[in-house]
Amino acid sequence: MSLQAGFDAAKEGRYQEAIPILEEYCRNCAEQGSAEYCTAQMWLVRGYKATGEIGKALIICQRLMLSEHQKVSDWAGKMYQKLNESPETETETAEPVATKKAVGAAGVKLAMAGVGGNLGLASAVTMSLMSGMVLVLALGIVLIADSENPILGLGIAIAITVLFNAAAFFLSPFLMDLTQNWLYKTRWVELAEIENLSPETIRVIRRVCQQKKIKTPRLGIIEDQNPTAFTYGSLPNSAR
Repeated sequence: MSLQAGFDAAKEGRYQEAIPILEEYCRNCAEQGSAEYCTAQMWLVRGYKATGEIGKALIICQRLMLSEHQKVSDWAGKMYQKLNESPETETETAEPVATKKAVGAAGVKLAMAGVGGNLGLASAVTMSLMSGMVLVLALGIVLIADSENPILGLGIAIAITVLFNAAAFFLSPFLMDLTQNWLYKTRWVELAEIENLSPETIRVIRRVCQQKKIKTPRLGIIEDQNPTAFTYGSLPNSAR
């Protein structure tokens, strides 16, 4: 059946008939930012709300809140608030949400217990790099103090310092890559994998990169349940 048939059924309140049509269209739609796709998603929210499938409606609202279309994201935000305030949501989701919070808190505690040793190693690596910088500074002072020509010693010290810091600046992303892989077993992923899991995430990344005129950063995942996101890199186009 056509998408218009799904719209007509939804407008007439025949949600049991409309939902399968709209779901099939959304699954097969290649342009998930199109007006038709957003409209289908909005009618699905109404359909799920009418049939008591509040959880599904909330998930779609969360996605639509990230839409590039301001009217769609505003509508989704208002609908998300209404769904959370409805009595059905309280009875259906109060216990699962509490359970998820408890399980999540326990998971984070267990994960952080194993991360402590890794943090210690990471701190040791950082301190070693800082010690290297201090060593270069000390070498510069020695070259100046013991030199018969302090100006020449100063020039050599400055040159060594500049070379060391330039090397640290440009090599630091690769050193971080090695450290992350060694300590946290970073799993580098392709954009296609992220897009399958979360299409809205890729849309946000591409939009920001296009606005800032930078290449798409390299993406990695650390499987430790720690809810933290971070980035590093010497230059915008070498970001991880």
